[in-house]
Amino acid sequence: MKSILFLLGFLWVLPVNILAWIFWFLPQYIKGTFEKIKFYPNGIVTWDVKNSSKFFKKLKDDHWWGFVIGSNIVFVDRDSKKDKDIARFIHEETHVYQNYMFGIFFYPVYIAITCFLWLFRPNKHAYLDNPFEKHARKRAGQQVEIPKEKWTRGPNDRWPWW
Repeated sequence: MKSILFLLGFLWVLPVNILAWIFWFLPQYIKGTFEKIKFYPNGIVTWDVKNSSKFFKKLKDDHWWGFVIGSNIVFVDRDSKKDKDIARFIHEETHVYQNYMFGIFFYPVYIAITCFLWLFRPNKHAYLDNPFEKHARKRAGQQVEIPKEKWTRGPNDRWPWW
């Protein structure tokens, strides 16, 4: 039954994957951005960013370990034996499962919630207080509630991407 659910989720998010593979992953692969690609039975594909790539430097400078596009997890320097990286992987894996549930609607819903928090909830962080992020942190055993004092760019920076 679990395999059928993974298959249905993968098919539901397939339009996102196809667009991402054609327009982002393939060009990045051709540029040599990735050093290792791994396929999992649940439909997840992991893409390990090469440490010598410009993209690696950007991710590291922005304090990102990884992110998800459809059922693809892009990450830097994953060590499957480190507790911190295990939690990070589970966090990102949760986003893949969220993609499996919401399909092509995941990103519009995620962005709508982020914008709502930013525009109408001045004491909340647009990214850290997003329910999708809180769910991923909870499943990964990470700190769920992040106080203003621990926001990455300080207590007044409520927008995560620029």
